[in-house]
Amino acid sequence: MLKRKIATAILTFIISTIIIASLSPVELLLNDSHNVTGTYFQDIMFISVYVGGGILLFGLPVSILIELITQKLKEARFALSFPLHILFGIIPVFVLGFLVIFSLLVSIVFLLIDELIRYGRVNQLNRSDCNKVVRSFTTTLENRTRQKQ
Repeated sequence: MLKRKIATAILTFIISTIIIASLSPVELLLNDSHNVTGTYFQDIMFISVYVGGGILLFGLPVSILIELITQKLKEARFALSFPLHILFGIIPVFVLGFLVIFSLLVSIVFLLIDELIRYGRVNQLNRSDCNKVVRSFTTTLENRTRQKQ
């Protein structure tokens, strides 16, 4: 279980960081109060610190706890696991305020990746699908860098 959760945390970190950096640049997250303008890569680096810390310090332990709570349930495991992940994704609202939307997004991504790994569906991805994802990411990265210049 621990190996799966760590793999899930790493994949969630990568995917969530890219999604959050794509959805809202750092300037919008900081309300232009810090006059931060950078490339997409700099945005990813800035956001990755917060996403990584959140996953490592909060998301991973909470997911392990949820796993321990729901492991005895067979058919109803996902039915209880999903709302618990949503609940713990919303709890940081007291610290993050409106950024809880991103916390919720990360918790859902974490759950989905964990379930995909659990059932071995990740191995069913074929090479062309992976190539499409990589091409899409590099195109987005190039377009974002050009817009910043």
